[in-house]
Amino acid sequence: MEPGRIMAKIKAKNQRQAGALILACSFLVGFGIGALVFNASTNQGSILFTIAYSSEKEGWMAEIKPLFDEWCTARFPGLQVKANFFPVGSRESIIAIINRQYTPAIWSPAAATWIPVLNHYWAEQPAFRGQAITTENVSAVYSPIVMAMWESIATAYNITSIQDVHDLTLVQPSPIKLAHTDPRLSNSGFCTVIMEVAVAAGKNSSDLVFSDLSNSSIKAWVKQFESVAVQYGKSTGYLLEAMLQAGPTGITTAFLYENLIIESAAEAKSQWGDIIKAIYPAEGSIHSDHPFCVLDKAPWMTPTLLDISRAFMYEFLEDARVLELATHHGFRPYNQTIPLPDTIFNNNNGVQNNISTFPKMAVPVDGDFTARVSDFWLINRPVF
Repeated sequence: MEPGRIMAKIKAKNQRQAGALILACSFLVGFGIGALVFNASTNQGSILFTIAYSSEKEGWMAEIKPLFDEWCTARFPGLQVKANFFPVGSRESIIAIINRQYTPAIWSPAAATWIPVLNHYWAEQPAFRGQAITTENVSAVYSPIVMAMWESIATAYNITSIQDVHDLTLVQPSPIKLAHTDPRLSNSGFCTVIMEVAVAAGKNSSDLVFSDLSNSSIKAWVKQFESVAVQYGKSTGYLLEAMLQAGPTGITTAFLYENLIIESAAEAKSQWGDIIKAIYPAEGSIHSDHPFCVLDKAPWMTPTLLDISRAFMYEFLEDARVLELATHHGFRPYNQTIPLPDTIFNNNNGVQNNISTFPKMAVPVDGDFTARVSDFWLINRPVF
């Protein structure tokens, strides 16, 4: 499905949910809106099982929802389970969970980088001082965050790394026009800044610590890299559309999910006679691993919901049908027995089928670091 249609569906769905919330408020003044609509609780003999997931997965989650309903009926006979899967931005969902607007049984951000952030802010609450809200998660699919470049430009400058792009920002005038999403709003932008800091520090991202954000040489490197930015999108899908509209002379380089590049190939070739190519950075990239996290330490969790959540994570997500559907949307299953369709993962679509030789950046473990990444970016970004 094209990114524009995906975002339109998400917007329409959010509008329908907003209308439902307004109606609910007219009946229950002062009652928690999120608890009313999204609360994982029992209602007239049925169990509301809620998953809040990042919007990049909407097409896949919509397809597997009927499969889950059928599977859950067989797996839990005698239980009437009402599944509610809804998309929400990774950072937005953290704020909503902390404020109890959403009380899902499972939370699925776009990447595991968000898990320490949620746990960090949850543990700062006086009632849960030092406690994590989630201690169990599983990832079934992933999509690497790559440098999306017009093939003509990537070939002309032989770009294979983030450092190559940085070196070209020093050329005057620079041939690079950079774009990524706002890390305060979007996972891909958040992870992009982490990747930048890792390259600047000469570290794997797992080893980054809070003090790196005050290192003068790292700050100078990132400031130079960001100096050629021309746009910061609100969402990754929107940013892809902006790149397609601007063409090779408008945005030369963007940090996107690999699956979005697959979706853009035909349109880019038709419109500009060039394709957007995925550059898998030589330094490595963060895999947007879409973890499914059971909020096992949340006060709204019940034993039954915990059973359903664990069954979803450790049984349902291993079903071959579920994983095959993920590949149709450009996601890569961790289960290597699931083949990647050659019709989707190929050079004509701007991606490589086998990426096993490219390094992977691991998730930072320092919660203080991840909690301050967006502030670091604000200080070192250009203002436009």
